[in-house]
Amino acid sequence: MQHISSWRWLTLVLLITAVSLGLGSAPLYGGSSALIVGPNIKVIHDNNDQPCHTGFGPNFDCNNLPQNEPTIAVDPTNPNILVAGANDYRLELSRSFKYTVWMGYYRSTDGGKTWNNSFVPGYPGDISSEGRDSPAHGFQGMSDPVLAFDSQGNAFYLGLIIPANFGYGNSSKEGVIVARYADHGAKYMGTALVTLEPTTAFSDKPCMAIDNSGGPSDGNIYVGWTRSPAVILFSRSTDHGKTFSPPQVVLAPKTSLAGFPAEARGCTITTDAKGNVYLFWRDQNICDFVRSFKGCQELAGDQRESISMSVSNDAGRSFLAVFPIQKIRPFDQVFEDATVPPGFRHRSFPSAASDGQNVYIVWDEKLTDQGSQIVISCSADQGLRWSKPAVVAPATTGYQVMPTVTVADGLVKVAWYDSRNDPQFSPKNPLMRRLDVYYAEAPVGCPVHFPASESIRVTDRSFDPNLKMFGGGRVPFIGDYISIASAGGKTHVIWTDNRDVKPQPVTNPPCDPKKLETLTQGCRNQNIYTATITKGP
Repeated sequence: MQHISSWRWLTLVLLITAVSLGLGSAPLYGGSSALIVGPNIKVIHDNNDQPCHTGFGPNFDCNNLPQNEPTIAVDPTNPNILVAGANDYRLELSRSFKYTVWMGYYRSTDGGKTWNNSFVPGYPGDISSEGRDSPAHGFQGMSDPVLAFDSQGNAFYLGLIIPANFGYGNSSKEGVIVARYADHGAKYMGTALVTLEPTTAFSDKPCMAIDNSGGPSDGNIYVGWTRSPAVILFSRSTDHGKTFSPPQVVLAPKTSLAGFPAEARGCTITTDAKGNVYLFWRDQNICDFVRSFKGCQELAGDQRESISMSVSNDAGRSFLAVFPIQKIRPFDQVFEDATVPPGFRHRSFPSAASDGQNVYIVWDEKLTDQGSQIVISCSADQGLRWSKPAVVAPATTGYQVMPTVTVADGLVKVAWYDSRNDPQFSPKNPLMRRLDVYYAEAPVGCPVHFPASESIRVTDRSFDPNLKMFGGGRVPFIGDYISIASAGGKTHVIWTDNRDVKPQPVTNPPCDPKKLETLTQGCRNQNIYTATITKGP
């Protein structure tokens, strides 16, 4: 028998005791190697709810305005370099501008410890030559950000451009753009216009993937987006984002698997080692959101929606037939009016990733009497067959929503919002009063086997997602997605957080976006936070 020193024996006994009692915040993986969550870092530079007199600037949030729907990417050539983005409302109070949102661009060179803040060029008031030359110049807004790196350290930033008089039924134009940054995301190189369409088309929820396989299509950029009510559009670039192909229509089913009228929404895209392109989206029941739509009727409680996909086997030149891959029971809540309960909006959208061989997709699934949980399905044969959905992190309480997935280091990595720490949770009441971000990982392979009950809390402080700061202080909104990126043994999760928002008393007028004195009190100080997850010794 091998001799064990007394101090090592004591350490082993204490470790076994802690595990048996469930102590500690990080679960164990792979023997003695534990996941470690670094500090929660605020990406946005602001004055922490204090009065500010420095005026507007792209590098500082003087007026504590909101950011949401974050995206993050890590440079595969230098994992210490990260780029992130979000819907950023810092332009809103510029004296000569109307209400607007633009895509913020944030960069870190120290693995996410510190961040520089800026905007994608072309924003209202941008007098730089880069801004004036951008196809986004003259538009009032830019939103729905998505970031990705290619294998050479170039960053690409996808989003929508929105006119000043954006709205259904007008004759204005909206568009899809991709900005490109060289030198590991440090040098802006220009913005390409993917498409320009009437706002009546209502383009929404774009998605992007870059082929980093090293094969003949390496470096290709693939972009998808939805156009209401039932069309998926796709475009690709084969010249490193300088130009994009004319939009290709990938038709979505007009009815779901359950037979009700469907609306294509929430695309996600990934590639494999052979250069195949996988495009997914949700076939959303139109009647859930537009009761007046022709053909709507009362639906049975067990009727399900579906996730559909189409695959390209020729690097995005063409797509095979569309088909549904999974029935889903989504957990949605749409509380965007002051006359209904004050809950934040959230819809069940899929997120996809690939390890080169297997393709993975995650979404949140509604449970009958427990809340909702994140589930994962995978395919090992290029999307022909899909595994039975498996729960990522079983929990006995709370709602799990807005999952995001990536693959790195031989692991499938998933993050999501989770309300398990809400003491007022009830499966009969979808209102979440305390929200956190959680994370779990599992070895690649299909089917995926997540270690039972092994998920880790990422946020070091719960927050209230229902604080009202939009629509003149009447509407809560944290966005429709969060993001994850991983390389070099480090995983970075980014999310929208309301911890810095100062709730307004019910007896006071709501936070008025037109009054600077109310904004500097912090009643709209929604911020983007990130944290890095590593393995312990």
